[in-house]
Amino acid sequence: MTREPQQLPPVPEPIIEQDETTTPIEQQLLQRLKMSDLILNSIYNGVIVTDAEGYVTHFNEPYGRFLGVDPKEQVGRHATEVIENTRMHIVAKTGKPEINVTQRIKGRDMVVQRIPIKEKGKVIAVYGQVMFKNVRDVRNLARKLKLLESKVKLYEKELSSLRSTRYTFESIKGISPAIVGLKRQALKAADTNLPVLISGESGTGKELFGQAI
Repeated sequence: MTREPQQLPPVPEPIIEQDETTTPIEQQLLQRLKMSDLILNSIYNGVIVTDAEGYVTHFNEPYGRFLGVDPKEQVGRHATEVIENTRMHIVAKTGKPEINVTQRIKGRDMVVQRIPIKEKGKVIAVYGQVMFKNVRDVRNLARKLKLLESKVKLYEKELSSLRSTRYTFESIKGISPAIVGLKRQALKAADTNLPVLISGESGTGKELFGQAI
């Protein structure tokens, strides 16, 4: 179902010619309308804007390419006629945003956002955006972020442990020839920027010498 032309809200056209009769105020308005179209068409994701009744007022080019439709021809149509499984008209009624929810579009589970635009507490429009990454991509990203977070926590724990216990050469109290010789070698190693490999069985003081160096 398409609205009758006289019932449609004013919709900006991206290409509007200015003539000599255009006033400065009208010129500023036209420039702003052109800029809004440029911004919407420059967004990578698919964007749709409807009025409070669910009729399309803006439809950007990336979304048109994704659906295989002409963006201009969607203006004035009801969102339910343009996008399958849409809830734009429902959000217009409830006034409640729906952020990062899934919607089945063209056989794919897409992540979408529906945000009501309010003026004086009343919904006047709804901004919708479909992320051009499917749910599997989002889940993989979430899994990678979770793994990264666990690694960061591990590093923080190790760093905290290092800060809580700090050994110096003065902490090595042994006076046997073996210990004195090891301290002498460790002091030489500490004077260089070269990596040092400390080997030995567990409990022989590798961490102590490592921190001292």
